[in-house]
Amino acid sequence: MGCRVSGAERAALKKEHIEIFEKMCAREKVPFAVIGTITGDGFAVLYDESDGSTPVNLALGKILGDMPRRPSTLTVSGLKAVH
Repeated sequence: MGCRVSGAERAALKKEHIEIFEKMCAREKVPFAVIGTITGDGFAVLYDESDGSTPVNLALGKILGDMPRRPSTLTVSGLKAVH
C-alpha cells in the first residue's frame, strides 16, 4: 500500500518484504527509510531514540476521522525475483 503526501511517497510493507524493497530502491537509486511499525493499537507514535521521549502520540481517529476503509487487492504474476 502506498500514498503520496506533500510530494513524498509513503508505503506500508510487511516486514518480510523490506529486503526486496531495499534492493529495488538501490537498483532505481531511490533512497528510503523504515520509519515505523504498524502495531494495530490505533495510535501514531514517534519515538525519539536520543532522549526516550514520544514527541508525537496521536490517536489515529483524530487524524483520520471517520474515513471509510478502502480495501484493495493487488495480484501480480509473471514477474522475476530480483536477486
